[in-house]
Amino acid sequence: MVRKIVSALKRNREIRPLLLHWFLIAAVLFAPLLAFAQESSPVVQARLVAQHKAIVAGQKETIGVAFHIPPGWHIYGRKVGDVGLATTVEWHLPDGFTSSKITWPPEESFTFEGTAGTGYTGDLLLPITITAPKNLESGEHLHFAAHAEWLVCKDICVPESTDLLLSLPVAATAQLGNDAALFDTPGRTAKPLAAFVLPDMHFWRAMIFAFIGGLILNLMPCVFPILSMKALGLIKKSHYDNRTHVIAGGIAYACGVIMSFWVLALALIALKSAGAAIGWGVQMQSPGFIAILAAVLLLIGLMLTDVIKIKNSFANFGGGAAARTDYIGTFCTGALAVLVATPCTAPFMGGAMFYAFTQSWPVTLLVFTALGLGLAAPYLLLTLYPPALKILPRPGQWMLTLKKVLAIPMFVAAIWLTWVFIQQISIQQASKNANAIPYSAARLDELRNAHQPVFVDMTAAWCITCIFNEKNALARKEVQDLFRKNHITYMIGDWTNRDGEITEFLREYGRVGVPLYVYFPADSGPVILPQILTTGILAKEISP
Repeated sequence: MVRKIVSALKRNREIRPLLLHWFLIAAVLFAPLLAFAQESSPVVQARLVAQHKAIVAGQKETIGVAFHIPPGWHIYGRKVGDVGLATTVEWHLPDGFTSSKITWPPEESFTFEGTAGTGYTGDLLLPITITAPKNLESGEHLHFAAHAEWLVCKDICVPESTDLLLSLPVAATAQLGNDAALFDTPGRTAKPLAAFVLPDMHFWRAMIFAFIGGLILNLMPCVFPILSMKALGLIKKSHYDNRTHVIAGGIAYACGVIMSFWVLALALIALKSAGAAIGWGVQMQSPGFIAILAAVLLLIGLMLTDVIKIKNSFANFGGGAAARTDYIGTFCTGALAVLVATPCTAPFMGGAMFYAFTQSWPVTLLVFTALGLGLAAPYLLLTLYPPALKILPRPGQWMLTLKKVLAIPMFVAAIWLTWVFIQQISIQQASKNANAIPYSAARLDELRNAHQPVFVDMTAAWCITCIFNEKNALARKEVQDLFRKNHITYMIGDWTNRDGEITEFLREYGRVGVPLYVYFPADSGPVILPQILTTGILAKEISP
């Protein structure tokens, strides 16, 4: 297989300049990426835990920072020996609360690089006892925060820190929480923290989830019209005597996808460095970008129907380049697929993207690379595996008809983007549901404090997944009847245009893009629903 790829590169001069640029960029970017990837992923996992599910006015509660330290690693305690860095926890409690000092468990002795030290290995809990004021009201939600710093060592030492947040409601009585067993033995955890769901994904899990999300993107309606455009070209190439042409085309497509994801990632990294709030699909919030993308898709549709002919240098630009059947056209098709993929958030992508945007730039680029590999994999593998191409039909007159049929998704996508453009410039609500109210953080807090169940729907007019969920589930009569029957307030956050409050809500629940569906029952914590909804899922979650 490798021999065939090398042969294709040698015999196709047109693709060599593209690949030369691709490998140069890869060499520049990936050298520091591979060096920093391991260090960028945190070694020690930490989270805030509480002994009970709620706070009771005037009573004591125990909360703490729970650490999971991987085998072979250690951190230091509040005091260090000849070497090391003390572990510190800085607490930020709501007004009126008082707290005890941290209960530090006995430290272990060890030798690191020939020098004696003391600290902890394995699983560790650093608890404090807090006392709630007497004037708390039931239903109120309180936020407890902590900033922790530590030095974790094995063969090397890595300084780490994290900001942690825990939200607890106020209730008349409080039951033991899911983490109550951790407090049975002060200081040391009663069961491994590794089995718990931690707020940050591990690096390799994020890479795998990004790759799977990229694969699923191929099936999403926002990407499929672009991929269908290459179907005719692949059928023609499948019957070439020279297989290197087919292989080179698959490589060109993969290069277009991956390099476009790099450009997108670098742009988002630059915005993040400048202090802007970023998220998946934020470019779709620009009416200018929407207008250009709609024009490109319309142009491609006109070319597929032969209304417009590709001529001379014009073919090197925009839709003309993407409509070509040579390597440059295949490369541009990969780039265009990335642009139209951004309105969609496939399953597995949400957590991976949130992880990527909260890490350093090398990790962000690596996760985006995995996403690109997933998106490019089906087409690339089809070109690299000859038996798969043999099942494709032989070229014939039917292809002229099919080419015109494939123009239909392009026209539909262009019409949809035009509708999105109108929505943006008119600042209309993405959903026309008469039973919904606009999202407001203040209004949400007011409803929760009043013990009212709330269903929050974060959506956007340019989000295909959101529109599918609305038509297939949320707007169905049986679902709306459930909302009314259970007195659930249906709240919609429209992210079609930039909105700081919605961006902050997404961040709070570990997302950087829409859709996001969160159900707040009257007297318990929030429930995050899947990105693809059905009436059955909604009925199960919102029924008492």
